[in-house]
This record gives sequence, structure tokens and C-alpha cells, in this order.
Amino acid sequence: MGRKSRRKGPSVYQKVQITSLSSIGYGIGKTEDGKILFVEKAAPGDCLDVQIVGRKKKFSLGKIIQIHEAAKDRIKSNCEHADLCGGCKWQHIDYQEQLHWKSQQVKDAFEKIGQFQMENIFHEILPSKETFHYRNKMDFSFTNKKWLMKEEMNKNSENQNGIGLHIPGRFDKVLQLNKCWLQEDLHNKMRKFIFDFAQNHKLTFFDLRKQEGLLRSLIFRNNRLGHWMVILVVTNKTHPKLVALQKAMQVQFPNIISFYTIENTKANDSIFDLEVDLNFGQEFLLETLGGLKFQIRPKSFFQVNVPQAERLFDLALGMVDWSNVNLAYDIYCGTGTITLLAAKRCKKIVGIEAIEQAVEDARENARANQVKNAFFEFGEARKVLSEDFKTSYPNPDLIITDPPRAGMHPDVIQTICALKTPQLLYISCNPATQARDLYLMKDIYDIQKVQPIDMFPQTPHVENIAYLQLK
Repeated sequence: MGRKSRRKGPSVYQKVQITSLSSIGYGIGKTEDGKILFVEKAAPGDCLDVQIVGRKKKFSLGKIIQIHEAAKDRIKSNCEHADLCGGCKWQHIDYQEQLHWKSQQVKDAFEKIGQFQMENIFHEILPSKETFHYRNKMDFSFTNKKWLMKEEMNKNSENQNGIGLHIPGRFDKVLQLNKCWLQEDLHNKMRKFIFDFAQNHKLTFFDLRKQEGLLRSLIFRNNRLGHWMVILVVTNKTHPKLVALQKAMQVQFPNIISFYTIENTKANDSIFDLEVDLNFGQEFLLETLGGLKFQIRPKSFFQVNVPQAERLFDLALGMVDWSNVNLAYDIYCGTGTITLLAAKRCKKIVGIEAIEQAVEDARENARANQVKNAFFEFGEARKVLSEDFKTSYPNPDLIITDPPRAGMHPDVIQTICALKTPQLLYISCNPATQARDLYLMKDIYDIQKVQPIDMFPQTPHVENIAYLQLK
């Protein structure tokens, strides 16, 4: 346990032992007087001096000011930006140790929140084959006031333009990135090319506080064929220099088969309510997953780690007894990825999704793959699952649900329990809310299998499958 320093200034605790990791990525330790510390960039086994940088009701937030003894699983990060960037919170931890704590996160949620016994139902976490360069989509922000490094603070440069990711906890500060390890390396070259072009042609970078400046954000999407889509978000799509930028990108990077511009003059960064302009190339990227083809457009929702998503869906659908599945529901179906994969195994399936663009994509994907037994309903699940819906699609034999991080709405849980569907497949990106939801269903269903899967290496996030049968 750490003891408090007697020296004046910000609170400092000396020789804090880090014993575990939190679900949001911090190392956890305790002070001599029993206070819980959440320490960024810490690893279990570290002995640290910690400075308090924030206080919550039940714990304090701290940062490392000295490492007395490094954990055996602490490693040197690949990325030069890992200490500042919020994208990869666990790069300093050996991958096998990451997997251990992700598994523990699932176990803790199910045992403490769900009050389930994990013996005989818990399966070891499935690692990702790739621990870097696994993402097929990255979003970056432009800024005219980048986060200054120590060596830059005394240069008094008026030009503080940058493009990168936001500093954790600082909505107005963006860290200029030289290289990001999460997506194929070509995106680093393209990002640098756009930055240099903007600097040389005096294009203005966005000022978040003043809400002005031409270049606002940048999105890269790619597929496994090596094709790329670039989406440039600006405040004025008719700016004359943008045409020159687009032509230069087309010549310099032949792998770009789709280049879009989106004009955003709103106070928020969301692009889902905005029009998109195709400047050159194809309307979509084509990706294959589980033997099916999917069209990825600028605003499409799609799995960012496709090889691991294939393994996830194969594992999940492999848990189901399909011999008696005539009708299935897929609640929170997104663009219909698992809906269409499941359609190959049952007579009929209906997907429910609250995002209209995702439903349009799902229907288009069904047509493109000539899947005729999958149907999609637009609307919030709690409203769609009405008596009329249950009359149109009565007595499902299987329910698949993959809700957002907040979990399922209580009305949806109540409906599922009332239907008493023989099989339930619950896929989640948040084991805590998943365990909470399943606790509310424990009188109706028995858990047969719990299978965590690592979709996002170098981060604390973990995906989890729970397969249940009616009692």
C-alpha cells in the first residue's frame, strides 16, 4: 500500500502497489489509509509513486511520477505516442496479460453483478490473431491548437496545426500523430500527405472553440483487398483548393478507390445526418465476411476487426441448436451481419434496428447476397416488439441480441422473458451490462456457455458471448 508524501504541493502517494486493472483501463492500487487509486498507464505488479490528478466519490485518479519496480508483464510500447494518446491504453502490457485481465473482467461482471457461478460454463478467451493493424476504420481530427510536447513549448510557433486523436479528457486538444499502429500503415502516409498539402496551400485547420476553419476531420476505411475509402469532413465543400487535394491524392495513392467530402457546419462532429459527396471512385468498398459480401459506404456500421468478427460469429452461431429453428429474431441487428449469416441456418429471421441508415444497409446487403429469408424492421426494439409484430412473426425459436454498451432496455428484457423463446444468444461489448441484463432473466433462462473474445487488442475492451436455454 502506498503512503502519502509529506512534501507540499499536489497529493503524492509513494510506493503504491498496483494489484489489478479496471474495465476502463486503469491500474488499481490502495493507499495506506484504504483509499482506492486508479492510475493511468499502470500495470499489475508495478510499485509506483503516484500523483493525484482527480477525485471521485469512491476513488482518486492518479498518474505515475516514478516507477520503483516495474511489473514483470510491463513492456515497451511500439507506439511513440502511447503515453499520451487515448487510443491504446494497454500497449505497455504484454498481450497474454491483457487477455488475462479481459477474461477476469467478464468473470467479475458475471459473478459480482449477475451472481452467476462460472464453473463449467466459462470458456477461455479467444485471442486476436493480429494485435496491431487490425482496424479497418479510423477517425482523426484536425486542429489549429495541437497538444504541445515539452520540446515544442518554448519555440513560440504561431503554427500549431495538427491532425490526430484527442488527448484523454481534453475535448479541445488533439495530439499530432506521426504513426498510428491500429490500421494498415498506408493510412499514416495518406494522413501525412494531406497534412503537408494543407500546410503548403495554407488551408485552415479547425478551431473547436471558435467553430471555424476549413479542415475538420478525416476518416479512413479499408478492406482486406487493399482498397481504401477517404472521407474528408470540411466546413466548406466548395473551397477551390479541395479539388487540387483530391486530384493529388488520386495520383499519389492508387489504392484509394473512393473519395468523399462531407460538409459539416454544426457544433457537433456527427456526420450521420449530413449529405455525402462522392468526389471520385466507387460508391462503396466491398468486404467479405463469412462467405457473404457487404457494401461499406461512408456512414455504414461495420465490424472494425473483420477476421476476428468472423471467428466471433462462427463461435456464436455454432453454439445454437439449429435443428428446430424456424423463426429467429435478431434484436439490435445493425447492418445485418449476423442476421444474414444466421439466415443460412434457419427458415426465417427478422432483424430489428433503431438506426435507419443501418437498416437500409442491411436490406441492401440482403439483396446483394440474394438472401430472401431475412427481413428488417426499423425502430427502437422496445417499440417494435409490439403485439402486432409478434402476430406477424409469432413464436420465435431463437433470439439473438447484440445491444449497444448500455445493454438492453428493460421493456425488451421483459418481452424476451414473456416470449419464453427456447434459445437466447446474447453478444455484448460490455460484460457489466450483459451480466445485469441476464440477472433479470435468471428465472427464465439458464446460461450454458460464456465465451469472451478479444476484438480490440491494446485496449481494455472485450466482447463476450452468452448462450442460454429456456429453463
